[in-house]
Amino acid sequence: MTIINSMNMPTYVGLMLTLIVIGIYYIIKYRRVKVPWKILMYFLVVNSIVLMINRIIEEYQSNTHLEKISSNVALISSGIFIASIFVVGIITKVKEKR
Repeated sequence: MTIINSMNMPTYVGLMLTLIVIGIYYIIKYRRVKVPWKILMYFLVVNSIVLMINRIIEEYQSNTHLEKISSNVALISSGIFIASIFVVGIITKVKEKR
């Protein structure tokens, strides 16, 4: 996290926008394919937006109630994203055994 926290705001927002665009590209590209990992692309886009908004709020509205709420939402969405990685991995492993 130190590399991410040491980035200035335009670099960080540019990185997150790049992740969002890549996620949307793969959602559109594989919209007809039924694979378990496609759900990760949806979570990636949502999580990137949440993290970007959280960083902007921390930068410009620090020490407010809004920052605390934003930090909690970012922690919850990141936890859901990490849990979904494990679930998709298990589903993929089970499907490969068949």
